[in-house]
Amino acid sequence: MRLTLTFIILSLFLLIQGCKYNSSRNKFSKFPIELKPKAISTGFTPHFKFAHLNIYDSLLIITETQTMHTMHLYNKNTFKHVLSAGKKGRGPGEIKNSGPDMFDKKGGIVWTNDWGRFKISQWRLDSLVNNKNYKPSLEYNTPSCIWPVTQFSMLNDSIMLYLTKNPDYFFYAATKEGKIVDSLNIINNTNIYPDVNRNNIISPRWYYYTIHPTKKKICIAYEYADIILGLNFKGNILFQKQGPDNIIGDPKKISNSGQKATYSLLHSDSEFIYCLYNGNKLVERNKNGNHKINYAKNLAVFNWDGKPLARLELEHPAISYAVDRENNKIYTYAPNLGEIICYKLPQIQ
Repeated sequence: MRLTLTFIILSLFLLIQGCKYNSSRNKFSKFPIELKPKAISTGFTPHFKFAHLNIYDSLLIITETQTMHTMHLYNKNTFKHVLSAGKKGRGPGEIKNSGPDMFDKKGGIVWTNDWGRFKISQWRLDSLVNNKNYKPSLEYNTPSCIWPVTQFSMLNDSIMLYLTKNPDYFFYAATKEGKIVDSLNIINNTNIYPDVNRNNIISPRWYYYTIHPTKKKICIAYEYADIILGLNFKGNILFQKQGPDNIIGDPKKISNSGQKATYSLLHSDSEFIYCLYNGNKLVERNKNGNHKINYAKNLAVFNWDGKPLARLELEHPAISYAVDRENNKIYTYAPNLGEIICYKLPQIQ
């Protein structure tokens, strides 16, 4: 009896120690590689209020510029203007009220988001470059229960995934007609913000995400907690990591700009996940009472197992970026300069 009791106590002790080990293993305070790449001035100053960057073949794609067109194409090497498309207006084929767009690198597609018409339109870049009068022929109706649509992606050839303001789910899945497919919705199985409700997240984008180009994997990064996690399309958690600053924002105040911002704007390829990282209060008041915005100055790199690999400290804050692995370049939009700034992408393994 005494031997059995001793065995049970020992087993419980080992189990507790194992849980502690796993918990600490999922936290980190430093990236294995921390570099300060030198900024390369391009002299290209489009002076947009905002510029979301993507790279496709020889093109630098700039969207969400709050100008008369929703997208602008440039040569990524010379920065010569190629064309602008997606004109805003109320006429046929025009965008009434533009929201955040989405780029599908694999398909060479820009999806434009029209909040005014509750539509998402497909623009094939090869067709657009070859025919400047090209208009999108494929449209998706956005679900009526999701407005405004702030981020979305293709789940497959006929289903779109939408970031939702329902904390019980990470994504709703919907057909071309905007009908929700309950069986394909991706459940939030985490316990990171157990008390958050719809009212807490009705305005902010409380997390960002990226989807693996070929595998059924999604990486999610929180904006007010330095946590990233990997999911499959069923919502099962593949990994969860926290670091480097162990920040957990108040779930009741995640829309409060005085909180520290963490991860934002994810990109990925078949090997790596890239995230802008802040670590400071997003908005602060200076001595004169004016608001100061602290844009991110770090680019964090993980692999698809959630392992932290590198942190690149940028010379200039970045509001958006694009990674060109074929030419080992990082393109960033520096809001303090209104200029596209480049950096050399180091070799990361």
